Formats: sequence, C-alpha cells, structure tokens
Amino acid sequence: MNSLQKAIAYIESNLYEEIRAENVAKVIQMPLYYFQQGFRVITGYSVFEYVCCPGCFGQAQESY
Repeated sequence: MNSLQKAIAYIESNLYEEIRAENVAKVIQMPLYYFQQGFRVITGYSVFEYVCCPGCFGQAQESY
C-alpha cells in the first residue's frame, strides 16, 4: 500500500472524526507540505475538499 492509499484509507476510516491534514501526514510519515501538494496533484483535490466533498471518493481513487 503506497502513501496515498494509506492516507485515503485513514481519511475514509475517520470520516466522522475531526480530520486534520497534519494528522494524516503523521500517519503516513510524510512532511505536511509534501503530503498536501502530492495529494492535490494525484487526486485533484485538497485534503479539505476531499473530506468535505461527498462525491469525491470514487473519482479520486480511480486516478492513482
């Protein structure tokens, strides 16, 4: 499982909790800046948009 898959799995399993990009970056052991930039490049969404957008899940996972 790559870092992005781990991040998405973490986000999906914690949707009903407060999710902060800092926490996700720590879980995947990546500096926050690189995590946020890479997440946007690969999924097309910021972490905030991905968490808040109910239609994002299937679309973003297909792109990586």
